[in-house]
Order: sequence, then structure tokens, then C-alpha cells
Amino acid sequence: EGSSIDFDSLEELFKLEDPKTVKQMTQQAKKSTRVHFVDSKRAHMISIQLTGLKLRFADIKKALLELDETVLNVEQLQILVHAVPTDTEKKKLLDYKGDYELLGEVEQYFLEMIPIPRLEQRIKAFIYKAQFESSVRKLVEDTTALSSAATQLQGSENFKNVLYAVLDAGNRLNANSFKGSAMGFKLDTLLTLGDMKARDRKTSLLLFLVQELLKRQKEIKFLNQELGAVAPASKISLEALKSALSD
Repeated sequence: EGSSIDFDSLEELFKLEDPKTVKQMTQQAKKSTRVHFVDSKRAHMISIQLTGLKLRFADIKKALLELDETVLNVEQLQILVHAVPTDTEKKKLLDYKGDYELLGEVEQYFLEMIPIPRLEQRIKAFIYKAQFESSVRKLVEDTTALSSAATQLQGSENFKNVLYAVLDAGNRLNANSFKGSAMGFKLDTLLTLGDMKARDRKTSLLLFLVQELLKRQKEIKFLNQELGAVAPASKISLEALKSALSD
């Protein structure tokens, strides 16, 4: 005889659910009820950066408190220094009395970091500490290179002859003006010699002077060897060096 029970309805209503499906539904429910206090764009960027660190928040906190360079390197610290909660975000998080697990990822990270005193200043000091030895080493290398270049320039008779030739050429070309009896010139002038063209529009004043000097002073051709330290030194930024020394 036919059963009085609608088995199709029975199975539909009471069948066991797939554990994977249950887990997915639970995760989705949690995700949809997440509590956020951080601006969505800012939170998204910080979340990406934190994921890239591949460190537990507790481990990051411990490393910052202990200034542990074996856990956090300079690149990671430069990321963390931009992931510091604002005063407004701190207040909202400290006032939050709900479930910690419902907080967004960035909110959970911020809440973990809030107890660290002067967080941003601490991270910046950590970066300075981590970079100190390499920065000093770079400063020594740069100042040594500049000193070597200056010593070579001061001691090179060939370089002095080049300067005399530039001065003589300038005075001759400006003989009919007030510039024609100059006692010297700015070193920046040397950078313009290649741009000053003769009437043939091909020969530069630099090329002309080199050719003339080589005719009369054969040893001029060894100038590059005499001033070997100048080229590397020319690549050093004096402004960056001054800034580093002032720091």
C-alpha cells in the first residue's frame, strides 16, 4: 500500500546537509556580519599588505615591542608604518564591546597594535635602527669617494691646464666685451662647452679645446686615468649626502 508520508517532502526537509555547504554558509554569514570601523579603501589596502607579510598579528606585535630584526625587515616595517590606526579608529575600537571575532581583519590588527606605546614613532625608530649601519657605511663610502676625487683634481697639472685653456678661450672670444678680461669662471661653465657650436654647427668648443691641447700637450690624453675617482664621485647626490649627514 502507498505510504501516507510524502517521502520527497521528508527528504527535502530533513536530509543531512553537506558539511562543506554548512561551513561555507557559516563563513558567509560571519562575513556578512563583520564589524568595520576603518574606511573601506584604506582597509582594503592595509589588508593586502598584511596578507603579504604572512605573519600572525601577535608575532608582529612581539617583534615591534622587542625591535626584533630577525622577524621584521626594513621593507616590512615600511609597510607597517603606513598601517597605524588613527585616533578616531582607536577610540571606536576601544569603545567596541562586541565579539572580537566579528571585527574585520584590519580592525583586529589595529586592536592588537593599540597597546604598543607611540606605535608610529616606534616603527620609524625601528626603521632607523635597522638602516643605521648600512647608512653609515654608505656615508663613509660617499665621503671617501668625494675626498679622493677632490684630491685628484687638486693635484692634476693636466686638469689645471684644461682650466687655463678654457679661461683663455673665453677671454679671446669675449675680447670686445666686459667679459674679455676675466680672471676666472664658474665650474658650471665646463658643462656648457659641449653645447657651444662653431659656425659649422658641428664642432663644439669642447672638441676644439681637446684637439688643441692634444697638439701641444700630449700628456693630456692621460687625464681620464689621472682623474679615475671623479666619474664615480660625480654620481653622488650632494643634497642627499647633506640630508643624510644632518639626520
